[in-house]
Amino acid sequence: MAIDSNKRRSKRFPFESLKTEVEFGGRTIPVRVADLSQNGVRIAMDEEVDLEQDQEINIAVGKISPNIRARVCWSKNREGGGREVGLEFNSFLLIPPATDESASLVSAWNDLTQSYTLMESFIHILHRLDTDILDGRITELSDVLYNITHWLDQQVGPLNVWVVMAEGGGLARSQMLYMQHDGKGYSLDQRNHFVDRGTPDEAVRWMGEIAFIRGGNIVVEYLGGNNNYVDLLQKLVIFLSQRMHIWSQMLIQSIAIGLLGEELEHLRNQ
Repeated sequence: MAIDSNKRRSKRFPFESLKTEVEFGGRTIPVRVADLSQNGVRIAMDEEVDLEQDQEINIAVGKISPNIRARVCWSKNREGGGREVGLEFNSFLLIPPATDESASLVSAWNDLTQSYTLMESFIHILHRLDTDILDGRITELSDVLYNITHWLDQQVGPLNVWVVMAEGGGLARSQMLYMQHDGKGYSLDQRNHFVDRGTPDEAVRWMGEIAFIRGGNIVVEYLGGNNNYVDLLQKLVIFLSQRMHIWSQMLIQSIAIGLLGEELEHLRNQ
């Protein structure tokens, strides 16, 4: 498959000793990174694994466990056995935090609501996060989304947040990223199934008195009864979804530069 010309202009950094792992179909396979850019990676594996074009897999980049969802652009046999695979990065995997300590950023944002409207406060928070990510003070996208959700829950809640992940065959699988409230009589499985059945072009869907508000792969489950907040959350979720894509690219570039520095240091010490 031909690569987009814009992606070809992305600077690729070769690696000799960087090893990591990929995850797909319930399997975890060790691989070697051949080269890396902010848009994707070329990997080599010893196993002759069948990978289809556009198949989505998870890969660990700068972490021990897989942290980025990527798409297979091409795959070919290597001389001497094994496969070489070109992957295009899609987004960071978003996983629930282990403890509520991940909401540590929220206290620094509370002063904003004293001086600005809710929408203005939200925009200021996005700008602060831009700077924190650019400066390397934030390295986990899951923490960013969890903190913003926690802040929104304080301001316009009660609400929970789901993250939708694409699966093979056009199916969707969702998981709860932020859960602080029960489902007004609906079980977790019922709400999970309801989120899975939604489509990206359905901005708001109702399950009884619960509004499910979607922007990109983020779904806010709003359990309050204020229709004005439903309209406001539609705007905020769209802003957040667009910004999450930008932050993902910023973090991937930062990780790639950090790994390149480690590789140069390794080569100097040989």
